[in-house]
Amino acid sequence: MLSGLWLIGCLLGACGDGGGDGESKGTLLVPFTLGNSRPCDVLGVKSVRAELNESYIQTAPCTAGQVRFVGIPSGTYNVELYGVDDMGVEIMDSTTEGDVTVNVMGNDQTTRRQPAITLTAAPAHLFVRWDFQFSNCKGAHIESFDIKAWRGAGDTLLVSQTLDCTAEGDGADGYHEIEDPERRLSGDEAGEVSVQPYDKNKAEIGSPVVFKFRAPGAGYDVKVTVECDAAGFCDGTGKPD
Repeated sequence: MLSGLWLIGCLLGACGDGGGDGESKGTLLVPFTLGNSRPCDVLGVKSVRAELNESYIQTAPCTAGQVRFVGIPSGTYNVELYGVDDMGVEIMDSTTEGDVTVNVMGNDQTTRRQPAITLTAAPAHLFVRWDFQFSNCKGAHIESFDIKAWRGAGDTLLVSQTLDCTAEGDGADGYHEIEDPERRLSGDEAGEVSVQPYDKNKAEIGSPVVFKFRAPGAGYDVKVTVECDAAGFCDGTGKPD
């Protein structure tokens, strides 16, 4: 009698394979489109990477038009997509779509996310670092740096952030990534970066150090280095590193 009830339950879909961990699993298909339905080769996208809750990651050739996940536990996930070029740079992403969720059905069923997720051009990324050579922030009497990125001839402000001089940069190179929550730093436009040192009284020290850059391309980096001496005088090459 018990075995008969167990069989009926399985036929009704109550018994998934669970992958050996007690969870019912399924397959997820995530279709995508590039911009206004542009071809992969035209935009330079070689592959598309999809991430579910930053825990499950799959990559597919851009020409496949979709990313496939197999053996995913049933449930609801946030999904993010990134279009990658032949240099490994994320030149497109799905950020402008907002928070996109997908529901994975279990019992070995296949779920296809609809509609397709649209990828748009990623912004460029600005990184700034400072080098005191034989001095430091305290010795040079520099408290902070005011960093601004401008479009073209310097008439339109794109991003602005003030960083404490003693703030440590990321990684061995010590660069600080400048926040751009509105994705205003387009990779398609040339521009310039200004870095103004301030003392502890918020007074300007010298003139801003200015760097001019060509259009870096969507998703690519603009990195600049400010060099300061013990007297608090700062300068730079005038161009990206």
